[in-house]
Amino acid sequence: MQSSFMNRVTQSTILSLSTLRMVPHFILNLLNKKDIDVDLCHTVFSGITVGNNTSGKLYYLIDYRGYMKYLLDGLKKNDSIVIMPNFVRYPHKLFDRIIHFFLGRVPLNAHIVSLLTGEKLFSWLPTLNSNDKIILQDITSLRSLQTVAWLSPNHVSRFLYISNCLRFVYKPDRVEKTVKKIKRMGFKIVTFDPEDAKIYGLIHTVQYFRFPELKQTETLYDFFFCGRRKERGLSLDNLKKALESKGFRCRFDIPEENKRWMSYEEYIDVLQSSRCIIDIAQEGQVGFTRRPIEALFFNKKLITNNVEIMKFDFYRNNNIFILGKDKLEDIDSFMETDIEIIPDEIKRKYDINTWIENFR
Repeated sequence: MQSSFMNRVTQSTILSLSTLRMVPHFILNLLNKKDIDVDLCHTVFSGITVGNNTSGKLYYLIDYRGYMKYLLDGLKKNDSIVIMPNFVRYPHKLFDRIIHFFLGRVPLNAHIVSLLTGEKLFSWLPTLNSNDKIILQDITSLRSLQTVAWLSPNHVSRFLYISNCLRFVYKPDRVEKTVKKIKRMGFKIVTFDPEDAKIYGLIHTVQYFRFPELKQTETLYDFFFCGRRKERGLSLDNLKKALESKGFRCRFDIPEENKRWMSYEEYIDVLQSSRCIIDIAQEGQVGFTRRPIEALFFNKKLITNNVEIMKFDFYRNNNIFILGKDKLEDIDSFMETDIEIIPDEIKRKYDINTWIENFR
């Protein structure tokens, strides 16, 4: 079996015999599978494509579903941008996690990685051209990132976009060390949070959304919040109680309490039937979440505890109520004032088509 295995390993495979002896036989058996042909010239295995596989492409690896599907559908056709499935995401099944143990520890040939993981697109990474760029989003496993770094040519620009504050992604006392490791792999880390960008020397970009199709819908709720409780649970409970005591209609969708996730299609429907979106940032978060951008594009009012939002060009005190700055007893007059529609030229700064140009 080992001789058969070694015949399949190309000269570029960096594996010593002592390393091979550590690999369980049931993993080696996977290498007897038929070779996988990977052809990205005309198609992407899942998701969407807006370009062909020639030089100078920007490849965005992201799961094409839920709210990301909604956002990506707002991308204009561009021959140099390709949306690809997130084939390097961290595995969840026990067998896949056992396989994953070996990835990122030893440099493996791309074909072997494809066979081990069942992800054909790993074989595509070494074919990237000198002007190509790739964006990974929210890949937090260092071994997954190391595998991508080993398999993709050194001249390829690699970006890692993290859509959460780093202290919520990694253990707070290990953030700085982890960031240094990722940078040494050749990744440029991009964040929406200006404080993380300043502290750890990351690239800062704003949150992004897309121009939606606005519908005339019946107003069912005055205030709407959807999200996990996290450490803000007590703040949410107190706010809901205070608003309902004033006679406002509130809808708070908490997955832990409802035992289900609202689909993004459902979320958009409820959002459009609400007057004001609630955004409660977690403690220590400076960059704003996607909720303020949703309120911006859907022409909704916003109530938030993030005072940093005053620094942005779409801030209007008629539209945005800031907890801790504005007095809650004034919420009635805030809701009675007409919303000020923000010009499209300002909204365009937060559109996905503008955001993705940061990587070009």
